[in-house]
Amino acid sequence: MGAPALKIALTGAIGSGKSMVADLFRAQGARVVDADRIARRLLEPSESGWRTLREEFGDYFFNADRSVDRQKLRETIFRDPSVRKKVDSLLHPLIRTAINQSCGKAIGTDRDFPNQEGDAPSLTVVEVPLLYEAGWQDDFDLVILVIADQELCLKRLMERDGVDPAAALAAFKAQMSPAGKVGLADYIIDNSGDIEAAARQVKKLYDKLRRCSAL
Repeated sequence: MGAPALKIALTGAIGSGKSMVADLFRAQGARVVDADRIARRLLEPSESGWRTLREEFGDYFFNADRSVDRQKLRETIFRDPSVRKKVDSLLHPLIRTAINQSCGKAIGTDRDFPNQEGDAPSLTVVEVPLLYEAGWQDDFDLVILVIADQELCLKRLMERDGVDPAAALAAFKAQMSPAGKVGLADYIIDNSGDIEAAARQVKKLYDKLRRCSAL
């Protein structure tokens, strides 16, 4: 049996390209856990997050078919800090527990790890958008921060979610500033360029962390 896998948090501002960087780590052979995927699963009908949200807010964030109105929930969270704080207090403990459970599962047995087979990798990368906001950084062996120019983040966000500039800026400012995170992270990946530039950074860092995990 080899050494335990390093448990690495991958975080960054909204629109910085965290998911693309996570995919690049996956392509190198890392096991990747997506906190947003877990959160979406917990909000499926009758799951624990769904039940908690319904108990607190009644029908307000729900469609006629009992599914969560994710767009309404998202817009309200960005618009109203008090609602965001309440929703975070309800869902974050559930998400945190599910992340830790997923990280402990055998490879190939969980739907949060698609298309990954073979021997357990030495690196587990957990994509956590709100790592520092939630205060979860101490759950991990180290933190990788993805950064990008603010204008580029906003452009990506508008293209991805179909929101206007004001909504994109509100979403960006609802999180801790990227500058405040730089001094807290162990490693930085600058995703302001093209995918090839990001891939080179990921490979270099992946190889370094693999060597560290083998010690």
